Amino acid sequence: MRKELVKLSKFLSLVLRHKPQTIGLTLDKNGWADVQELLDKCLEYDGLLGLSMDVLEEVVETNDKKRFAFNEDKTKIRASQGHSLKNVDLGLEPKDPPFRLYHGTSEDRIKSIKEKGLVKGNRQHVHLSLDFDTAVKVGKRHGKPQVLFISSDRMVQDGYKFYLSDNNVWLTDHVPVKYIKFGPYDGIDLSGDVDERIKARYSKHDILLQNIKDNMEELEKEWEVLGNIEDEVYRFYHHSFKVYRIQQRTLQIVELLLKISPHENPDDEGFCHYFEEILYDGTIRDSEWELKHNERWTQKTRPKVEAFFHAKYFLQMAIKYGKKYDEAPKMMDSGWAALTELYDIR
Repeated sequence: MRKELVKLSKFLSLVLRHKPQTIGLTLDKNGWADVQELLDKCLEYDGLLGLSMDVLEEVVETNDKKRFAFNEDKTKIRASQGHSLKNVDLGLEPKDPPFRLYHGTSEDRIKSIKEKGLVKGNRQHVHLSLDFDTAVKVGKRHGKPQVLFISSDRMVQDGYKFYLSDNNVWLTDHVPVKYIKFGPYDGIDLSGDVDERIKARYSKHDILLQNIKDNMEELEKEWEVLGNIEDEVYRFYHHSFKVYRIQQRTLQIVELLLKISPHENPDDEGFCHYFEEILYDGTIRDSEWELKHNERWTQKTRPKVEAFFHAKYFLQMAIKYGKKYDEAPKMMDSGWAALTELYDIR
């Protein structure tokens, strides 16, 4: 977008999102404004704005965030999202998002988010980005940028609804803290170049390795206990409710994996999305046996066994590479790479 159009774009955001009364503009219930009325009202308000149909089309087409959209015959225009007007309904249908979304914010807002989650404030929805880099750009608009990782698939499973705006911004009403991951860039300045971010990540590889070495005795003790486990897995094949006991074994391993975490706040930052999903299905969802579970035995119990074996694998890799490496490598064995993926520091 040409620099001279930036001011005009911001003015259009004001009247199409928040204060149409500024120029006496009328929006319908879905946020649409008549294009000719918009042009006329802008001319009356400030002829220096220089808004014509050609200019309006350029603003819509070249806006990098695609904030505005025409209808098919370009007789109407509206903001794609971001309204604070409570009487505007964009008419968006619920849609399943990808498994992970991102939210760009500023460092000074992290404390409040950790207490309340993401709230929509005076807007109609919380805004979420499809990719990491877009979230960084959003965060920069508010200050020193930070990026939050949103477990959107878990939210859908728990009944939360998502909507996709015309400019590909994901929208939802609220994101509770339990669905937010505050890592691995929590506290790292994302306004720097990519090389600096990579260095910051690799520094966490060193921390992870040292944490493993510091806790090696406890890790090996747990591994020795696991080597004697036979009954719980047998109970899965025997179709016995006692298989549910395996969840406690999994959680014992998870406690150790959190203890060696390279993050400053392991309980908040947790693990990568895939493992978080496996743990959720294997230790939280349907965690207590019910008679009706027998009708769908593998569907209800196999996630318990799978979570155990995944956790056991990461414990094994921690012990193996804690002994093998004297320092974190740049060229990684697969097992060590898996550990960096576990903590989202790859």
